[in-house]
Amino acid sequence: MNRLQRIEHTRTELLAQPGAIGATLAIARAAAVDIVSAWRQRKIQQVYFVGSGDSLIVGEAVAPAWQRWVERPAIPMQALEFARYGVHCADDATAVVIISASGRSEATLESLRSAMRRGALTLAVTNTETAPLISEATHHLLVSATRVGWPTQSSTAPIAALLWLGLVWSAKLDSVDAHAVLTLPETVQDVLEAHDIPMRALAEKWRDRATFFFAGGGPAYAAARMGAAKIKEMSQDHAHAMFLEEYHHYYSVKSGEAFFLVAPNGVLRDRAVSTARSAASEGASLVILRSEDEAGYEGLSGHQVALPPIPESLASVVYAVPLQLFAQHLAILKQQPEWAQQDHQGRRVRSPQ
Repeated sequence: MNRLQRIEHTRTELLAQPGAIGATLAIARAAAVDIVSAWRQRKIQQVYFVGSGDSLIVGEAVAPAWQRWVERPAIPMQALEFARYGVHCADDATAVVIISASGRSEATLESLRSAMRRGALTLAVTNTETAPLISEATHHLLVSATRVGWPTQSSTAPIAALLWLGLVWSAKLDSVDAHAVLTLPETVQDVLEAHDIPMRALAEKWRDRATFFFAGGGPAYAAARMGAAKIKEMSQDHAHAMFLEEYHHYYSVKSGEAFFLVAPNGVLRDRAVSTARSAASEGASLVILRSEDEAGYEGLSGHQVALPPIPESLASVVYAVPLQLFAQHLAILKQQPEWAQQDHQGRRVRSPQ
């Protein structure tokens, strides 16, 4: 498969996210009772979310909500880092959630086996029913998503499933968050329909740019990370995501630079507003992703993306969707005929000088 074909497959999977999220939520609702029962019986006191690449972003997406809901440490950690360092903090009161679409990567398998040697309960979250991760883990959660293109639904679907698991464990199934998770497929469909054409227009405007910056905090940081990852994967431009507060500790964006601020309503709203004003004063080309009922960004130059009001816990999914659309459109617009030519090892072939 050449690069252009993979970008096209990414669009197909991107647009099919509502169905993948809904199907995965159905699986999670059936599996959560047994998983949570085992965790309660073991009196789990801390949870690690372990993965690499987009699978690590899944852990980063759900950890803030879990920390608030279950009032225990919920720690996202890169798979190899966990296997070689973090595992020494695991014990029989630890649950380790191992996230891997393929279920076969060496670092995630090493994490799983290291955690089990320490007596931890393990939960494998994977798209692949035949993966060794499933056969070796204490429990598993199958994700009903494909990953022929670069990851979209294979990231958002497990986020939804793990949010549901956290709600079951915390016994918050009558909460606003729980209702929002169950209706997430409809919300994502609405966002796809509303923002596909505007994100294409923005990609056309920014087609010649080669560097993009993103910022967000809590679940919004995970959305920023997904946006940056899709650009790096598809158009192979430079893209960097930063924590909201870290923006203010450096000269983070300069005049004219492309800057996406992921700013849902939530506990970091005040810092998001100050970040927007700072970026605008620096002359950055600013795009603010905000709730449609948010009134704190009037008078700022740039582009504003108004999204449905949701609990902050869902921002990693809902706010990632316009960024996925932007990255996919940007990649198609930048595609040149020679880019689609690949050698037998999948490397990009440079055109003759």
